[in-house]
Amino acid sequence: MSLRSRASALRRLPAVLSRRRQAVTGQLRDDLARRTQRLRTAVRPLTETVTEAGWVVGVLAVALLVAGPMLHWRELLVAGAFRSRQLVVEFPVGAGRAAFELPSLAPGAVHEELFAIPTAHRAVLDVGPVTAVRADPLGLLRRERRLSEMDTLYVHPKTLRVEGSAAGLVRDLEGRTVPKVSDNDVSFHALRGYVAGDDRRHIHWKSSAKTGTLMVRQFEETRRSHLLTMVSSRLEDYVSDDEFELAISIAGSLGTQALADGQQLSAAASHGSLPSSSAQRFLDGLSGLTYDWKAKHLVDVARYLSVDELAASVMVLCIGSGVSITELRRARQYLPVDTRVIAVRCILGEEPSVRWLGDLAVATVGRLEELGVAVRRVSA
Repeated sequence: MSLRSRASALRRLPAVLSRRRQAVTGQLRDDLARRTQRLRTAVRPLTETVTEAGWVVGVLAVALLVAGPMLHWRELLVAGAFRSRQLVVEFPVGAGRAAFELPSLAPGAVHEELFAIPTAHRAVLDVGPVTAVRADPLGLLRRERRLSEMDTLYVHPKTLRVEGSAAGLVRDLEGRTVPKVSDNDVSFHALRGYVAGDDRRHIHWKSSAKTGTLMVRQFEETRRSHLLTMVSSRLEDYVSDDEFELAISIAGSLGTQALADGQQLSAAASHGSLPSSSAQRFLDGLSGLTYDWKAKHLVDVARYLSVDELAASVMVLCIGSGVSITELRRARQYLPVDTRVIAVRCILGEEPSVRWLGDLAVATVGRLEELGVAVRRVSA
């Protein structure tokens, strides 16, 4: 390893260790939530009624009941009278919650409140249900009545149109021949002797008449345009969340462009397949993509791609700077030799560049707006 490579590895070491620590913490948190699921379900009616402030007051009340006799207090009187507040209508959006005080209304009257939902970042937000809330001024107890059902809002990742991506990255609709001989295709290759089970429609009668034996056509297999976008969801593959967001945006841009051009699309992350039957479902799937604490290394992901994903004519691996060139070489060995494989490394601030490792193209992209430059260099 060169001195420059060692210096770069040392600079990245704190970020790598931090990402690994986050991965371990996230996995422990998920395990704890799974083990306490039954207990949390059993006490949910109580926890949903009594607020955090109510629990604090309850604990203090018990403490006073114990401390009163010990301190020889003969009388401890706590009295309070509270009037109910106005009816409050709450509108949950993701982890946030908007609250609107509802004034007194005559029968049949209507009151409107405008509320803007923040959509600056990619997310899947649970919107609603709208609830009417009665609570005491101290917020110790509350009673809720649901007024609507919950809905889901998908905030799609940022994408852009990549001009000419279909022509450069994905083979045209008619397909390109590959070095595989097939008995049924459109690209003629050669003639061979007839064997039992061959389709008689492929018998070449003129050659059969000349040779005196039945001859059938052989073809070169063609591949219909089929793009696979694979986004690594392994935490350690990225030194920052911005790299992860850039990888998702690149996959979204290439995938939606392929669908717009009439290509077949498959999509995957480290944990498995993503929906890709339409641009809407594809972007919805990317909206909810998060780090997978148990995600496999890129090499293992390449080994266990599905049959449909392995049938792609072009594969684009969207990864971060945490994936080494050595790992990319090893991952390429498990992918079909007749499939064009392009690895897009997302490294913020880097100038767009392309490096060839045999038949593997490694493109570096520092900003989403530079994706078109990288695509043209790969396609050249």
